[in-house]
Amino acid sequence: MLILAKAAMALMLGFVLSLITGLFVIPLFRKLHFGQSVSKLISKRHLKKEGTPTMGGVIFIVPVIVSLILLYLKGSIEISYNYVSYTHLTLPTT
Repeated sequence: MLILAKAAMALMLGFVLSLITGLFVIPLFRKLHFGQSVSKLISKRHLKKEGTPTMGGVIFIVPVIVSLILLYLKGSIEISYNYVSYTHLTLPTT
């Protein structure tokens, strides 16, 4: 499979998993009161953000890890440790 198709597949899978994770994580964070506190010295419009759930990165980090594991187990991606060693290269002499 082409590398671009693999990347697109991983992107789509991660996006869908992020949406699904967000549907469960945001209400859970609100229930557990993982909210952002807002300074009382700022305008009243800004006070509407009081209690906004923090740790939103969980919604993106967990699905990316899950999608990478799923694609690896399916065989769509592989982990390769091949590298080029430049220590054995010789330059042509003139």
